Amino acid sequence: MNKNFKDYNIVSNKYLEHHDNKVQADESILRAEAANRYWKTHDFDPITCKYYDGLKETTFLDKQDEEAKVHGQDQVKKLPITVQNEGLMYNPVNMKIEDEKRLYERDLREKNKKARYEVRYDVETVVRKEGLAEQDRVDQMSLAKVSGLRFKEETQRGYDILNNGKLEGNGA
Repeated sequence: MNKNFKDYNIVSNKYLEHHDNKVQADESILRAEAANRYWKTHDFDPITCKYYDGLKETTFLDKQDEEAKVHGQDQVKKLPITVQNEGLMYNPVNMKIEDEKRLYERDLREKNKKARYEVRYDVETVVRKEGLAEQDRVDQMSLAKVSGLRFKEETQRGYDILNNGKLEGNGA
């Protein structure tokens, strides 16, 4: 085939051979390229407020439903600490419990705090009793201790209780 051969006549604006088939093929190629360019930038229909792609629309709706389930739950953390702890659990005007789970958890924490102090009090009582008993034992030991003065008289007179005899150098 000749390199310089042109199958399109620019003057007559027609292909030299099989003009109708080639024009139809060109139009379908151009239409597909235009569709690709369009779908790269346009995936949402602003008139119907939906995605053109059905799969993309269902994915979006599912994600939106999941986000709606947890929406606003972290807003409580932005409130002041006193409101977080007590304010939103019940309504004092109509005496209605608003958040039963948090109210139960708070009551349980208070109960456990009291129980912790009760255990602390019991432990302190036991430790105090043991300390007093130890002090009494030490006092009894100090009272029952054998004093060296008890044998002073015998040793000064010259009698050695260990040797059961007289001391040397006493002059007796």
